[in-house]
Amino acid sequence: MCQKKYLRDLKFTKVMKVIFNPTNISSSISVPTSKPDTGKGNESLDRLSALKKMLTNARTLLKYSNRQDYDAVEMDYRISDLLDSVNYLEGSYSIKPMGKDGSASGKIESLLTEDICKSMIADYENKAKSIAENLNNTLGIELPGRDIVIAAAAKKAKLPKPFELSDKLLKLDQYQEAAVREFRNGNTVMVTAPTGTGKTLIAEHIIDDILKSGKKVIYTTPLKALCNDKYKQFSALWGDYNNKGQLVGKSKIGLATGDAKINVKAPLVIMTTEIYRNMLVQQGASDVEKELKNVDAVIFDEFHYMGDEQRGSVWEESVMFSPERMKFLMLSATIANAKPLRDWITSINKDHGTVVINVPEDERHVPLKHFVYSDVDKVYDFRNLISDKVDLNVLKHKKLNERETEALSEIGAKLGYKDGLEALDSIFSQQDKNQEKIDSEVFIKELVKRGIPYTKAEQYTLRLVNKDSAKLNPVLNKMSDTRYIRLYDIISRLDRKKMLPALYFTYSKKSCKKLMQEAASNSFSLLTNEERQEIKRRIDKIQRKGVFLGSDFDEKIKPCLLQGVAMHHSGMLPQCKSFIEELGRSKLIKVCFATDTLGAGINFPFKTVVFSAFEKYGDYGFEEISTNAFKQGAGRAGRRGIDDIGYVISIPKNREELILPFNKITQPSDEIQSAFKLSYGLVLSPRVLNNSLKVLNNSFDYFQRKTSESAYRKCKTMQGLLKERGFIENKNNKFILTPKGKIASKIRGINEILLTEIITDKTLTDNITPEDLAGLISIFAPDKEEKMISVKDLINNRYDKKVWSAIEIAQQIKASENEKNIESNISVNALCAPLIKMWAGVENNDNSSLMWTSLTNDAISNNVVKTEGDFLKKVNFTINILKQIEKVAPTQHLKATATKAVSMLQKSPVNDILLYELNLDNKENNE
Repeated sequence: MCQKKYLRDLKFTKVMKVIFNPTNISSSISVPTSKPDTGKGNESLDRLSALKKMLTNARTLLKYSNRQDYDAVEMDYRISDLLDSVNYLEGSYSIKPMGKDGSASGKIESLLTEDICKSMIADYENKAKSIAENLNNTLGIELPGRDIVIAAAAKKAKLPKPFELSDKLLKLDQYQEAAVREFRNGNTVMVTAPTGTGKTLIAEHIIDDILKSGKKVIYTTPLKALCNDKYKQFSALWGDYNNKGQLVGKSKIGLATGDAKINVKAPLVIMTTEIYRNMLVQQGASDVEKELKNVDAVIFDEFHYMGDEQRGSVWEESVMFSPERMKFLMLSATIANAKPLRDWITSINKDHGTVVINVPEDERHVPLKHFVYSDVDKVYDFRNLISDKVDLNVLKHKKLNERETEALSEIGAKLGYKDGLEALDSIFSQQDKNQEKIDSEVFIKELVKRGIPYTKAEQYTLRLVNKDSAKLNPVLNKMSDTRYIRLYDIISRLDRKKMLPALYFTYSKKSCKKLMQEAASNSFSLLTNEERQEIKRRIDKIQRKGVFLGSDFDEKIKPCLLQGVAMHHSGMLPQCKSFIEELGRSKLIKVCFATDTLGAGINFPFKTVVFSAFEKYGDYGFEEISTNAFKQGAGRAGRRGIDDIGYVISIPKNREELILPFNKITQPSDEIQSAFKLSYGLVLSPRVLNNSLKVLNNSFDYFQRKTSESAYRKCKTMQGLLKERGFIENKNNKFILTPKGKIASKIRGINEILLTEIITDKTLTDNITPEDLAGLISIFAPDKEEKMISVKDLINNRYDKKVWSAIEIAQQIKASENEKNIESNISVNALCAPLIKMWAGVENNDNSSLMWTSLTNDAISNNVVKTEGDFLKKVNFTINILKQIEKVAPTQHLKATATKAVSMLQKSPVNDILLYELNLDNKENNE
């Protein structure tokens, strides 16, 4: 066996020496010049020959890499990317057909400029040499080019920035260029574009500009997981590298979430939008300006969250309270009412105009093809959801977008015509001279007949089709009501049609687990033996590091992963979700069953997205998913640079439900409605306390309604309650904060009055232990479906007297709010208090994970929580409130107790996400 492996490695080494011989990489490549061709064509033929050699080498490398025992999956991905580069290089040249006199025989016409060609070849060399360097380290074999890599790294002292190489032409799309240009011209820029169109690339260019200027930039996202993802991504872009090209420091990058604070004074800080908003409202305007004086811009990722009913106010307040001179870059999924948003931002952002770059759905690099999995004539199959046509007459007279121009250009080049429309005229005039509107399926077949690969023909058709011609496929009128669908049939069909990996939306945590186990129970595996071994290796590696992946990971999740199947939802531990995302990025997850946790920006690429349902459980029971949620979920299908098209499959229950996905595809995206909400903390803020009318008139809520009367009345009523309870007092016709008011003004995320009353009540906090404080504060961390428990529940469960007293205070405040018609945000529940108190008392040692498993299983079996992740959210929410208490505690004793309680709760597995994603395994690494 060893001898066989030695011979295989020896053969591989020989192949590698050929592939990465520097003479085979670039010495024979002559860069095209702008000078006219002499007609001999020798230079051009040499150039094409060199390109073909590069292509052959890359294909050979991919072939041999699949036979190795090293970290093949990651390497295959990089080699596939290299192969894609070479394919693009080769496809960028067209061979003119032979003229009658033979003079043009073999002549190559470059479609690239001299500079672009040089850059592309340099891109290839960098990737090839990087792979060679990695293989040196992995296989322990010396390959040509290693010394070149080290010399180049020593000279530059850092690696090339990936975002500079991410586009094969080193050229941004027109909309990306426009966004960067407008920002450089001093404007605030809002980019609304479908998922998968490259919005982050705009941010990367703008960040690079700002860092080079010596100023600072803040990058906000709605989720801690997204912040961690961006922190890692941006560390690779702007980190500090040694002379071997190894990342050794992150002096330019910082992170601020509820879990971690790292290098927060760095020029680039990634933070949750809540943290940025809190920075603005908890101090006066002059203090905010002082703190942000060197910050040139704020980038809001996923800005459409501003329309979220529960969390949207955070984005609105972030815009309202930012300094007027602050520039914004807002990245969002498509928004139907972008213009009113632009006008609102311009009205309050005095120093900058606001420009909207609105990208239509059909500008996606990877177009989407929609199917329905349905029973027609007693046969289940994937059938086109939409019937549409390519209208040649429209294409001839309309202004073409970038994707249409690219499609026509490539069709023309591949069929030997200067112009794509000329090629299409030639094809379809042979059939019917009067035919201008061609059914899309006919269009695809005709392109395939002429030698264009099927998926490329589909891509061109999806780009060129007339969107106004879309109608529901009439074949689906024969659809029967859906019977029980065998998951095996769907997955095996996806596998046969090469439509994996797939994201399977089910919108239920329980259903995710059930479907994952059902899929993994099939007799066939979606993985090769090498892929299974790779997953085992990675699981062993992460578990040896001490990262706990969940109480049921080894028994329930791991066997499914080894079949290529996973789940992803908020009830899982974040380190487990992050690990599954990593496997997905390495193409080791073939089917992932998920709720909408994968809908927002997490890097987890798929070729296909499946919608098994069109409703989910919300605040008012089961609700139909929004158009935006459907489009954003569907937008996860198709990976730029890897897939020609993305597939979206809907599984309706009956013909009536069939219209839902059709409408969501063809209708415009949802409008953003203001979700602005007054909280006691906001009313007590120095920005609002004596300036409420002006502040309210700056809101998007006012901009939409053209009145702030009801909000102003509510503000006055809340001020009345605050005055009654001793949080503010009137002095010289102005409100001033009392000591209690100063505390409450610094609290966010819960009922500020209630927490302040609790921590200023000496009968509750004097001599309280850290464990008791953790249990007491955990009453603020309920699930959204939980209600405030009654006195009867307290008596029956015999809770701690301090918890009982705190809930009595909550009931008194709620009664006062009801009396004044103030919508209360008090929602407390003590069911988890004993368990969280017990968790705080568990010693931080190797057995803490065992105790965690015991506690969570107890909580689940007693219906206190539904999942392990739900219990973790309660612990993390408790930690978040305790950290706030650390800052506002009225006594040193309470401050020290809160600090101790945080450290007692924040042990493995609670903080394992920091160990896994950020390598933070001790307090010193976390500011």
